[in-house]
Amino acid sequence: MPLLRLCLLILIFPHAGLTATITQERGPTGDKTVSFIVPEPDFTDTLVLGSDKTGRRHEDTGDFRRQNVDFDQRGLTPDGAGDAFSEVGHFGHGTFLKGRVYRLDGIIQAGDTDRLSRMAEPHLRTLCPSGKNCPYSAVLSLNSAGGSFAEAIRLARFIRKWSLVTVVDKGDRCESACALTFLSAYNSFAGYSAPRRFAHLEARIGIHQPAVEFDPSDPRVKSATPDDLFRLANLAAGEVTSLFLQTGVSIGALDRMYATPPNDMMIMSPFQLIDEKIRVFDDQPSVFSGGRSDLIALCANRFAARHYTQSDEVISNFMMRENAFLTFDAGRNFLCAGNRSETGEWEIETCLEYEGCGYIGFVRWATEHDRRGDRDEEFGRLSLWLLERGFLGFREFAHQSILLRVQRDHDSGWTDASKPMQVPASAIPMPLELCGKLDEAHPALVLTVQQKLATYGFDTGGADGSLGPKSRKAVQAANAQIAPDDPPNNRITKNLLKALRIDQPIIDRYTLCHASYRN
Repeated sequence: MPLLRLCLLILIFPHAGLTATITQERGPTGDKTVSFIVPEPDFTDTLVLGSDKTGRRHEDTGDFRRQNVDFDQRGLTPDGAGDAFSEVGHFGHGTFLKGRVYRLDGIIQAGDTDRLSRMAEPHLRTLCPSGKNCPYSAVLSLNSAGGSFAEAIRLARFIRKWSLVTVVDKGDRCESACALTFLSAYNSFAGYSAPRRFAHLEARIGIHQPAVEFDPSDPRVKSATPDDLFRLANLAAGEVTSLFLQTGVSIGALDRMYATPPNDMMIMSPFQLIDEKIRVFDDQPSVFSGGRSDLIALCANRFAARHYTQSDEVISNFMMRENAFLTFDAGRNFLCAGNRSETGEWEIETCLEYEGCGYIGFVRWATEHDRRGDRDEEFGRLSLWLLERGFLGFREFAHQSILLRVQRDHDSGWTDASKPMQVPASAIPMPLELCGKLDEAHPALVLTVQQKLATYGFDTGGADGSLGPKSRKAVQAANAQIAPDDPPNNRITKNLLKALRIDQPIIDRYTLCHASYRN
């Protein structure tokens, strides 16, 4: 059965509702300046030492206006030869800022592509007469809860043909089949390729598993064998997978899409959008100035954007003292750390790999040039462990204040690795998978546990609110002896707290997302 027949038979993400309206509007930014959010600015692991490198957390769209000033409306250099890198890399932004906007509002249904084509193609042909490799084009602004898979595929092909830029603007949503259309904006030209998709920080973009349905009244469905239907379903899944892979969407995002049931929705976080090469913009830079749980949420979201899963280690390793914090997942080469500035905003660094991590670069530099390891035995040991074991070396020091001490030194004007995070805490909620989990490294909780363990005869080496080696050993012994439902590990669990007769209201204070959680 050919694919055309497949498109006639299969709907994906069906929704009841009116046919989408397609209209022409002015640009998503008007003539104002917006800022693009950059979670990890480009930096090296060397010291600034007078450098003027800023490592900004956001980019002003005024920069892109200046970059595009030398090109005519077709996106070609005046001599007609073109500059492939500039056209692919910059003209997505030029179109976003100045291109004509067509808006699709509502449920995607059959015929939407034809209506868009009739409305937009005359204008598109004036910009790009050849109808291919069009670096400067128009914008398709999307606000849809989904609809027809077949039509979403047709829209995606139209977007690819004309190199349209897709936008989900402030307060808009793009879910299910709409997300397929949105993500298809990806241009390849003269050996270069670049995504052409933009989303406002307050946009909502969701993906989930395709729900394949057949029209039982269609005689072709009635006469089809189970093998025919199974093959058609596989073809539909293959079509989605192929489109995603052609447009630079990661395997992780694809995996999470197929893992999310059709009756559920995975809403992509700002960090996940950015990692999928979507330019996230805001009306103006905001400031991240949250408390302990907000920092855990930020680090957990940044981890999930890279790995599309959550890590309990991000919680259990979370350390915060005074105006510095740090957490890590040693096995995944992940570190999230920062210092609070005098103005109250957090200057944050997230490392997604060993090389290029400013924290590790500082330890290297201080050991080799500052000779700090000669004067500070703990610093010297940390340097040696990180050199020999990479991120796994952090595990040997998870209980020591040296990690936070290094973070404070590292961030006190020595390097440019940490910068203010220009995303408000409200835009980075705690991942649902972590809600209900215990913030087991919270100093107040650790102090309570240490005091309780001492009354039961377990030696914690003193009660100071820090999970040192003796406290971990005491927790492990207590888990084995008085909390038999838990495995014999050194983690503080709710079962252990109940076995120690700690009241439920106290447990709630250290449970993430609970109304009484205490920062």
